[in-house]
Amino acid sequence: MGLFDLLIPGRYTARLTTLADAIAQRSHEAVWDKVAVRLATMSAIEARGYVRARSRLVIAGGVTRAMTTESWIQASSEPNLAALAVDSAVHLTLNRHRRALDQGALLRRAA
Repeated sequence: MGLFDLLIPGRYTARLTTLADAIAQRSHEAVWDKVAVRLATMSAIEARGYVRARSRLVIAGGVTRAMTTESWIQASSEPNLAALAVDSAVHLTLNRHRRALDQGALLRRAA
């Protein structure tokens, strides 16, 4: 954590959130490949839990890389970074699933 992070409240958290979003974005395709087939048969609540569980391992690799390459991250922030990244990955994946469902419904109506 740098001096500016100490002087400006919330700056560290904002940087951590931005990094978590970047990790989720980089991991999104791998998460999607793991869960896409099964999501069609699940309710929204089941899908959220399933994506959260399946994305943890993928996200963990990204968090480990970030912890070694980003010198400004405190070691005690690793669990928080992982949780933020998983939340972001869940959001990205469920949004993609909703778009796919909407597109499928539009294609069925057009046919």
